[in-house]
Amino acid sequence: MIIALSGPSGIGKGFIKEQLLQVYPFIEELIWLTTRPFRPNEQHSNRIHVSLPIFNQCVESGELVLTQKIYGHHYGLKEDLLPSSRVRLTELHPDNLEKAFKINPTILAIGFVTFDFALLHKRLSILRNTESVAEIEQRIAVAKIEIETILRQRSLFASVIEVSEASESSVFDQDSMLNCEWGNETPWREWQDHGVSQVKNTGCSIVISLSGRDLDSCCNLIRSFDKLGIDAYEINIFCSHSGVLHGNLNVDAFHLQQLMKKVHGVTTTPIWIKLSYSNLLVQMAREAENLGADAIVCTNSIGPGMLIDTKTAKPKLGIKGGGGGVTGRAIFPIALWCVHQLSQALTIPIVGCGGISTADHVIQMLMAGASAVQLYTAPALKGPVVFKRITNSLQNFFAKQTEYASVTDLIGLIANKAREHVFSSPLPVVIEEKCTGCGVCTYACAFDALELIHRPGKNALAVITDNCNSCNACVGVCPPKFNAIEESF
Repeated sequence: MIIALSGPSGIGKGFIKEQLLQVYPFIEELIWLTTRPFRPNEQHSNRIHVSLPIFNQCVESGELVLTQKIYGHHYGLKEDLLPSSRVRLTELHPDNLEKAFKINPTILAIGFVTFDFALLHKRLSILRNTESVAEIEQRIAVAKIEIETILRQRSLFASVIEVSEASESSVFDQDSMLNCEWGNETPWREWQDHGVSQVKNTGCSIVISLSGRDLDSCCNLIRSFDKLGIDAYEINIFCSHSGVLHGNLNVDAFHLQQLMKKVHGVTTTPIWIKLSYSNLLVQMAREAENLGADAIVCTNSIGPGMLIDTKTAKPKLGIKGGGGGVTGRAIFPIALWCVHQLSQALTIPIVGCGGISTADHVIQMLMAGASAVQLYTAPALKGPVVFKRITNSLQNFFAKQTEYASVTDLIGLIANKAREHVFSSPLPVVIEEKCTGCGVCTYACAFDALELIHRPGKNALAVITDNCNSCNACVGVCPPKFNAIEESF
């Protein structure tokens, strides 16, 4: 199968391609020859840069399946487009689609269009800082023609995606959630009769998550699921929205005592107690350990939180009062702190959760003292592909960091490294070959410690001045695509 991405410059084809290749290692990129000069920071492994005479020789010899000319530069596809069992990926100019479909009618084409040309201009200005204003304006003009071509050939595409400010925030930036769950749309017997067996068939362990608010209902569910051979029960004693309505059980030691007494009366299966951030977190976790809990899961959602629809002046959540739990990346630093504090106080394992969405988050949780991690918001917003992305990135991490044999080597590494103040560090470093001169770092610096140096025939270069106090804000705002500024810890 061949997947072809088609759309104007700056619309996001490259980002989508990078994500697909990262998550699905079996996908192969088709190889293109091009006469376009190599760009600074370019990492395309699928483009072979050649001179015009060599390109013309390849055309004359019939080596190139498709050719296209973009902004004065020639491109030629060096591989065949015939159907095969391999999954191959390429970017394809809209003008070449009909010819490509004549060679292979099974191509899966995905088109990208926008009617927000101010957004396109912004993207090109930031990500293509190698080009002048006039060149960017030329790309915008060409983009309008390419979008018209895609819309005219809509029948050739499996999907045409419109990119806008709204889609950008909901697809690429939305990584947190305000939510409330009022009941469960799937009856618990559905999980008993089908869900558990589906997980068992994969060979994975089964941990059932239950509410610990109603003690009798919790015990009845445990009796039913115990017949199926469950590996552990996670019992949640906190809920951001219902805590307001039914009492904040997250800090109710008496309720925890009654819960553990009843649960241990009906099962010998390991019990994990799920807590959320509070001023009494460590005390509650110690109490759970003393009462026989086998692990602590932390942190559940934090809240209640609230959002208001400014068009209607009503809460965005329909629950009475409008309060819900905040989850996702926004709470990750708090969750990490909770795990670190618990690791210093407990002897039982900790399952870290709250805002985990990347392999780096997983590694941080382990280093803070977690023995395992739990994800919800990231896969809920972006699908199960998140798990593949994280496991692939973890494999890459261990391949490079050979001092660690497995995840167990990471657990609790920070334990003795956060006990003293460290208020100074070496200055961050600008990596010249990666810097595009986009200027984002200069806007973020509150100390005028960064300036752009304009160089004839080259990109502008960000330079760190003597005003720098090593706050490392510039490291955080440098676009991840470039990673042109590194801390020197």
